[in-house]
Amino acid sequence: MAQALSSWLHEKLSRRRSRAIAWPDTERKGRRSSTPSSRPEQVLAMRAEVVRRYTAPEPDSELAHYSYRGESEKSDDAIDELPSGGSRASSPRILPLRSPKDKLLHCGGKVAPCTPPRTEYEPHATLEPNASRKSAAPSGTDVAAPTLVKTRGVIEAYIAQGLCVGAQVSTKVEGKEQHDLVVGEVRENVPMQKDVLMHMMSTTKVVGVVAIGQLLDRKLITINDRVAKHIPEFGKFGKELIRIEHLLTHTAGIPYADAAMWTKLHMTDEVLRVIYDSKLEHGWQPGRKAGYHAYSAWFLLGEIVRRVDGRPFEQYAMEEIFKPLGMTDTHVGMSHEQFIKYSDAGLIAELWTRNAQGATVGTASTFTSEAEVTGCVPGANGRGPACQWLRLFEMLLREGVGRDGVRLLNASTVKKLTRRFRVGMYDIVQGIQCDWTLGLFVGSSVVGPHASPDSYGHGGSQSSLGWCDPLHKLSAVIVCNTRPGPKIHHERAVRIATAIYEDLGLAGNGNDSVTKQQE
Repeated sequence: MAQALSSWLHEKLSRRRSRAIAWPDTERKGRRSSTPSSRPEQVLAMRAEVVRRYTAPEPDSELAHYSYRGESEKSDDAIDELPSGGSRASSPRILPLRSPKDKLLHCGGKVAPCTPPRTEYEPHATLEPNASRKSAAPSGTDVAAPTLVKTRGVIEAYIAQGLCVGAQVSTKVEGKEQHDLVVGEVRENVPMQKDVLMHMMSTTKVVGVVAIGQLLDRKLITINDRVAKHIPEFGKFGKELIRIEHLLTHTAGIPYADAAMWTKLHMTDEVLRVIYDSKLEHGWQPGRKAGYHAYSAWFLLGEIVRRVDGRPFEQYAMEEIFKPLGMTDTHVGMSHEQFIKYSDAGLIAELWTRNAQGATVGTASTFTSEAEVTGCVPGANGRGPACQWLRLFEMLLREGVGRDGVRLLNASTVKKLTRRFRVGMYDIVQGIQCDWTLGLFVGSSVVGPHASPDSYGHGGSQSSLGWCDPLHKLSAVIVCNTRPGPKIHHERAVRIATAIYEDLGLAGNGNDSVTKQQE
């Protein structure tokens, strides 16, 4: 028996050792003989790569293939599918880490160094063509497309690889015209259009941040308020000391409180009941530990808005944020009638999940059923065109004032919401470290090497990204309708963001501060 068990274990370990892992070329050459004493930089880089690929999944990846219909069809192969090897031209080359301080971090849904990225980037190269894949799909209608030539080329290269179906990109530099780009297809043989409602996933969380900011402006709450002050049912089982600031900074200690409902997120009342009855994570002191709360924290923030203001979160968001900014086709949950209108017009974009080979994986759900679209999930179910979501980020960049002159937030409140608040904390859910404002990432490399260190924003599960760059006075939104796995998504987002800066003539402008920070 013991001998049989030993043989089985030996075979298991041998098979695991022989499993193909796409190590960076600089690490592949001698990884068997490398030792911490002989090649410390190489070992650190290898460890960081393992952390990045295997212990730091997308924040939404626990629900990578959920269905509001209750079809729990997640498969091991479908969740956070990783590349299975091979290389592409123009891939950023991760340089060996120079010190243990250069850790890989996870900012707002993206694996990234807290300091700006240390990569060699080849902006003009394209992905290697793959004859077995279809060529880039024809693009829909866009505005000022010639300005975003490199950006279009990057996206079309991913479409040719099967790692993207379609995308919308919207950018604006303060004082200049807005540029809207659409590439690829909404679905097979249907060109992407500017007015298609894209699924923003966790980029939706920015709406909750703005809503809380408005309540702060009206002195209806403070960030130091205990959550139980506004939701008494929540204050039990160790959660009594959790404050609003802990929800915004992912330090509350209830990251998995609603995990039992991750296939039924449209059932808001039931989700909240489960959160109320949950216990504080063992050993967690609110504010002293950090771990990404994919849904629970924003369900509570949405409920605080409802109890303080009196309107459901989806109604509040429409009346106090979206309509004043002219975002009339943007929603966090919608009515049956609205769903029928958009669905019949073919304006609700699918969101596919694909592996590194471009093959669709996981459940057949593309997040377009009525329950999935109409459900109000305050931290994950925003829908709308990128050109409208851009207005939300532009308002933050303009210190609370929309482009039509309407003020949504006091300038002092915007500064509080967008400056570093959680600094240097290790995220025990994602296994990495990152700085956060009150609800937003700050200083993430996902926005590319040309972005300033104080750039802030949020990303959505392997698909979307919105950010503001105060130095360059840039606001931008990228949203793809395909989730290719966290590694490829991060690479894709960095390349698109880099191309945006280059297309707009912002590359290198102010980047000296980035270089100095690295050194």
